Amino acid sequence: ITDEKSNIAIVGTRKPSYFGREQAKNFSSFFSSLNFSIISGLAKGIDSICHEESLLNHTIAILGGELVQAYPKENQKLSEKIIENSGTLLSQFPLYQTTLPQNFPQRNELIAALSAGTIVVEGNEKSGAAITGKLSLEMGKTVVVLSQDFRTPFGRGAIQLHNAGAIFVCS
Repeated sequence: ITDEKSNIAIVGTRKPSYFGREQAKNFSSFFSSLNFSIISGLAKGIDSICHEESLLNHTIAILGGELVQAYPKENQKLSEKIIENSGTLLSQFPLYQTTLPQNFPQRNELIAALSAGTIVVEGNEKSGAAITGKLSLEMGKTVVVLSQDFRTPFGRGAIQLHNAGAIFVCS
């Protein structure tokens, strides 16, 4: 794994809006072009988009379970593409351990720990993306959150992170 200062975490919801998908592509492409490694969690949605966009530079997928079988299963091909393109799959869990819901907070903590900062594209107040953002802030790292409509769950999640110290951006 590269030096933490050259890693940017980009995380978000499994069910992104059109805006979220576009911004995940934009941020991943931009930071990849600057030779940052993109760290995310190999989940559906924002995480998958970020890994796809950063395949040609370097992407680091932090898993919430075993390394042998990707979770979710539909990301098995993506995990294989990550390895084929000299990316990294990383898990703190034993080989063949089933992916369990209680593993994800630990996975989110590792994402935060290995990055210089975190970009939260979209996530509601109790999402894994919000947890990753909070953990990054607790570690004294920069967190960027996309400005959202305050009346939506994503907007309330963004406001909560902003109130904790995250920086609002529009793009």
